[in-house]
Amino acid sequence: MTKSRLVVPAVFIFILSAVPAFAQATMPAECQPMLAAGEKQFTVPSHAVMTTTGMGPATMNSEVVSIDGAMYLKVMDHWMKSPVAPEQLAKQAREKMAAGKTSCKQLPDDSVDGVSANVYSSHTDMDKGATDSQIWVAKSTGLPLKSEVEMTMSGGKKSHVSVKYDYENVKVPEGVK
Repeated sequence: MTKSRLVVPAVFIFILSAVPAFAQATMPAECQPMLAAGEKQFTVPSHAVMTTTGMGPATMNSEVVSIDGAMYLKVMDHWMKSPVAPEQLAKQAREKMAAGKTSCKQLPDDSVDGVSANVYSSHTDMDKGATDSQIWVAKSTGLPLKSEVEMTMSGGKKSHVSVKYDYENVKVPEGVK
């Protein structure tokens, strides 16, 4: 497996651990709406399109489809089935979050592609860095619409991940190996 095929699943796991949607039970009350949105996302078919900068010399574009208890990753124009189920990913993220300190707050409402959304921000300190994230949650469905995550690794290296979520007409990608 090439280095870039390994990076995207690792980035996706880090993103999920950075967004306090899968946080520990002792998460502050201000983080509960983010927790609920993240948990709800894995109960419906979803398609996420991610753009990552700062993880290498070039911008990296990838996609993730979660459907029927499985995840599919698109890396360098090739789809593959993830060996990790969404529930396992959520468990790994919860474990990482348990080691960190998270704070959240609600920001002014906004919209994404005409859909009214509540907007939340979070900051998480972890052993090997910190994340600052924002997530837009649809008022009508309680599902995430988009997120922006700024990661600072130990040593000061920074990366940014933009994720846009879609829940319509989600299907298992053709040609998955």
